[in-house]
Amino acid sequence: MKRILFLLAALVIAAPTAHAVEATMQTHVITLTGYVIDNSCARTNMKNLAEVCLTYTSECALKAECIKSGYTFYTSEGKLTPFNKASNKKVEEFLKKPDSKTLVTIKAEVVREKLNLISIENLSEDNKANSK
Repeated sequence: MKRILFLLAALVIAAPTAHAVEATMQTHVITLTGYVIDNSCARTNMKNLAEVCLTYTSECALKAECIKSGYTFYTSEGKLTPFNKASNKKVEEFLKKPDSKTLVTIKAEVVREKLNLISIENLSEDNKANSK
């Protein structure tokens, strides 16, 4: 009987804590337009990253060392946000498509300051005109 009471007391104490942890880990879905670039190139070209992104190609992003470094997302506001490990694989698969570009629109969740990719597509011509 004492064990059961002790267990119930522990659950009563732990339940609010578990809920608080869950609440702080909630995420939200965002839509972003910008460039996919590998982490290695991003680190190497921090001073002129906006210029580098204009000529950066999916072929370059698919070099073995680039795939290994993982990918990050660069916005026109100059913000870099890395993709999580699972999303890096999704980005790689997208870049392997014949018509893929590095200028894209993504939907993602931000989880612990990393992007959890939901969808990725080339930036449409309509969106290009609106983003200028």
